Amino acid sequence: MTLPEFCAPTPNSIRRGPFGSAIKKEFFVPTGYKVYEQQNAIYDDCELGSYFVDEQKFEALKSFEVGPGDIIISCSGTVGRIAILPAWAKNGVINQALLKLTLNTGVILPQYFLFLFRQKVDELMAGNVRGSAMVNITGVKDLKNILWPIPSLDEQREIVAEIEKQFTRLEAGVAGLRRVQGNLKRYRAAVVKAACEGKLVPTEAELARQEGRTNETGAQLLERILTERRQKWNGKGKYKEPEKPDTENLPQLPEDWTWVSPEQLADFGDNAICAGPFGTIFKAKDFRSDGVPIFLASCRARTLFNPQAWIYGQRQMGRIFSPLFRLWWRTADYEIRRSPRRVCNLSRRYWPRHGDARCNKNVRKQTCCATEIFDALPKQ
Repeated sequence: MTLPEFCAPTPNSIRRGPFGSAIKKEFFVPTGYKVYEQQNAIYDDCELGSYFVDEQKFEALKSFEVGPGDIIISCSGTVGRIAILPAWAKNGVINQALLKLTLNTGVILPQYFLFLFRQKVDELMAGNVRGSAMVNITGVKDLKNILWPIPSLDEQREIVAEIEKQFTRLEAGVAGLRRVQGNLKRYRAAVVKAACEGKLVPTEAELARQEGRTNETGAQLLERILTERRQKWNGKGKYKEPEKPDTENLPQLPEDWTWVSPEQLADFGDNAICAGPFGTIFKAKDFRSDGVPIFLASCRARTLFNPQAWIYGQRQMGRIFSPLFRLWWRTADYEIRRSPRRVCNLSRRYWPRHGDARCNKNVRKQTCCATEIFDALPKQ
């Protein structure tokens, strides 16, 4: 059946919203007849919005009237979203971004058409480019020509009941999954906390005592690293000792552990710790289909360990873009997000072919020469 065959045999049962000039802000009043907007269809919530018109304006827009039991469909921007106005919905009018349908409930159930329409939208979006799909579902003329499978009312009721039953099961499954994800998140946090407090595995000091041997403490390891740095220094001017951490308000560490600052762990080369450049340096015209990867703070840390996910999300720039030569990244470098603080290692195991890369302005780059200490620090 086509849409006109199962819509109500009354005027304006299929109605696209008025021109924008028909509903202007100067027409709105604090209370009165509600103006239904696109967001009411998108979020399936008839209470959203605070635009109303008085009775005089409502009568002028009478052909665009909508009320309980009617169907509204978004027709602009986010197209194809559909909602049924519940029995307690206020009478009002639709704006220019909506299409209204008043169905003949002796032929089709509104809830059945809602499921049917959503399935049709999915088909159109999957089988067409977005522009073609928009024409098919927003043009009233085209919409009237679409054929819809309409069974008997009894069968419609059975179909709707079964769909709702399955959806209830799915929602319960999703709720259970979210609980599990929340538990896993808390478990992961507990594991990291235990590791950073020296409670996850026996510490090196405990193992050394059990085996009757000596061990290198964190302070000794740090001193060895700093000594090697001083000996290998060949830069300009006098060697400057890295800044020590302020440990006054820090928690107590396990035996033989020590607090260190990023400067103490960073490579002593140029720009071992640096923030990304100003956003104006990265321009669309400089992007290439291949070249040097640009790592973005918007990509979650875990995607760095998934080459496929990262490749799909990356932007790359050709090596000819010389102003960024001071922002090279290398495998085994660390990335620290500014907000939220996330630390991620650019592992050589997962990124053997990318080599050097550049960071964007929302990340900091740090080349670590003592990863065993850095990995022991709390990361949030």
